[in-house]
Amino acid sequence: MKSVIAKDRLAQVVPKISVTYDQAVIDAKEEPFRFVEFLFRKSAHLFVYAVLGGLAFITFLSWLHRKSHVWGISFVYIAIVSSLDEWNQSYTSMRTSTWQDVGVDCIGGWIGMTAASIMTVLMLKQGSPWRWPSRGS
Repeated sequence: MKSVIAKDRLAQVVPKISVTYDQAVIDAKEEPFRFVEFLFRKSAHLFVYAVLGGLAFITFLSWLHRKSHVWGISFVYIAIVSSLDEWNQSYTSMRTSTWQDVGVDCIGGWIGMTAASIMTVLMLKQGSPWRWPSRGS
């Protein structure tokens, strides 16, 4: 990224904000490249766990057929996977393992679950030929 945009120019574009992460402070104006890289990594966490949350929701819905249970089980699944991922990172050099990431991952999972829930409602309302398999199948 440093070959594409100068530090001074990037510092003009980023907001005047500082973020505390893993006991370090990232000041966007002072360290614009580090700040953008931080946003990119956290956005990747959100996206990956949103996909996982959506897939978990759809999978558990096809098994349970009750949205109240599906929400809880899907969210617990996301929290467990995220916690295990952070636990694994704690044994990997050059990686940080924080509970803040578990929170970001769970938010991403919740976004994916919400999107999957909306999608299933819309598809069923529109008379989609797609149907959940019956329990006897």
